[in-house]
Amino acid sequence: EHDHQVRQVIQAIRAQYAPADVVLAHVGEHLLFGLQVFQLHLPEFDQYELRVDPVLAADKQRPLMRSRGGKLEFVSRLDLSGKRAVLLLVPPGSGLGMFGPFVDLASARVVSGTDGMVYELPVGAVRDWRPGGR
Repeated sequence: EHDHQVRQVIQAIRAQYAPADVVLAHVGEHLLFGLQVFQLHLPEFDQYELRVDPVLAADKQRPLMRSRGGKLEFVSRLDLSGKRAVLLLVPPGSGLGMFGPFVDLASARVVSGTDGMVYELPVGAVRDWRPGGR
């Protein structure tokens, strides 16, 4: 079931979006459906873990995890330059509300073919993200 869900999300994202147009967003590192899983399967897409993990020994000025080109790095802010949308990846059994502190969910729409595991938002719906602020 898990493999089917991951494959379904990967296929839907690749079929409907160009990497230059969107950023993938995660909240909370979900072992089977989080940033590290999708950085492996969708390395061509920029991805962010929006919730800072206090356990990681990241630089306080660069606490945000980003995957770019399949490589994990720590950055100080979201880079949405040139992007038109943000895709929210919602792990099975979780709800869209987990993204509430980070984005305005009013314009979220489910991405076709993902059974509610991926939502699209315009980049303008992303709240100002600051290190230590969330």
